[in-house]
Amino acid sequence: VGLTAILLHGPGRQRDEEMTAAGIEKQTVNGLRVTTPEVLAIVRKVFLQQNLALVEALQQAGARATSIVSGVFEAEYLDKDIYGLVGEVNRINLAPIEASLHAGSIPVIASLGETAGGQILNINADFAANELVQVLQPYKIIFLTGTGGLLAADGKVIDSINLSTEYDELMAQPWINGGMRVKIEQIKALLEKLPLS
Repeated sequence: VGLTAILLHGPGRQRDEEMTAAGIEKQTVNGLRVTTPEVLAIVRKVFLQQNLALVEALQQAGARATSIVSGVFEAEYLDKDIYGLVGEVNRINLAPIEASLHAGSIPVIASLGETAGGQILNINADFAANELVQVLQPYKIIFLTGTGGLLAADGKVIDSINLSTEYDELMAQPWINGGMRVKIEQIKALLEKLPLS
């Protein structure tokens, strides 16, 4: 249909598996993972593995794909005392994405950022997507989750949500927590900043 995909990903459940194997306990604050240097080492390793696995899968399906694991998100510490090596995006560098697109290749972007001084920072993929989408303003945005969507209290996927009318009621539900709460907040913030068209 003439649209070009840009893929942005987080580390996925493999990060938790690797952390468990390394004996590192998961710690989150406000739905965001606290990232120590030990956690960041695992996060970076998993990001590289997952990024290359996605590129390989796309290529096996007949698409051209380019691995982009750095250079897109310039970031600063979200709050070093609370979250550790977690970043918030303060600038997007489109050059690696544009180079991939000009070559007819799908950019596969890891949500890792760097400070101006070169420190790698872990960036929540929903936050990174929000920032990237504001700059690119694509025709279509798709958020994929390991659960297949937003789950209701009964564990079934909610087939549609109108965030302009249902947001407050939805966020008041006790079963909306952790990463899913962050995802909904970021999607709402994104929709509020983008043109209605």
